Amino acid sequence: RALNDPKNKVVPYDIVPRTLEESGEYYGVVHLLPAIPKHRRMTLDQVHNLTYFLESRERPNLDDHPLYIYNPMLLPLNKEIMDETIIRDLTLGEEDSTVAYVAVFRLSNFANCHGPGRGVPETFRNYLGIALLDKDLNIVKDRAHGNYLNVI
Repeated sequence: RALNDPKNKVVPYDIVPRTLEESGEYYGVVHLLPAIPKHRRMTLDQVHNLTYFLESRERPNLDDHPLYIYNPMLLPLNKEIMDETIIRDLTLGEEDSTVAYVAVFRLSNFANCHGPGRGVPETFRNYLGIALLDKDLNIVKDRAHGNYLNVI
């Protein structure tokens, strides 16, 4: 498998979906990063409410705009392709760590959920979100404090 081949210096962008498909355990997981402050999250009702959606773009304080998650990517923690020091740091040095992937997300206060023609806000920002996931693609919790291992 290309994922486990140490000769590959670059991991193909589609290796994780192909690996999951080959394993017969292909399923989707959608994460709402716990690091997103509650006041920057939208409920399902709010997302489907065009008035609320458009109003949220016009709030004067950018820190009050909702954040949307885009382009999740997974990087498997595999000693065959990644330096062991990096893996040790990401698994917090725990031999029995459940961390299997690093997930990287683009977060933005701009979305075009209701289709083109709704305009682009004057100012929008993109952020980087990172989470540590277990083999089942769930966000891992810190054993000492019980906090999810994610950051924006």
